[in-house]
Amino acid sequence: MIEREKRALVTLDHPNIVKLKEIIENEVKQATYLVFEYVAGGELFGYIVSHGRLSEATARKFVRQV
Repeated sequence: MIEREKRALVTLDHPNIVKLKEIIENEVKQATYLVFEYVAGGELFGYIVSHGRLSEATARKFVRQV
């Protein structure tokens, strides 16, 4: 399942989707690290929490971006 997720993230290229920069695999620790680009501004959930209920126009703007 992780391999499928890695392949999907590598192929995504859209201005509104965080880009995967690098995949680091550590065989000794049996761990995989995914390095994403930095995105300022926070998450959509944080925006909703801080602003409360969204108007239909604002919600429409976010849905179009997704």
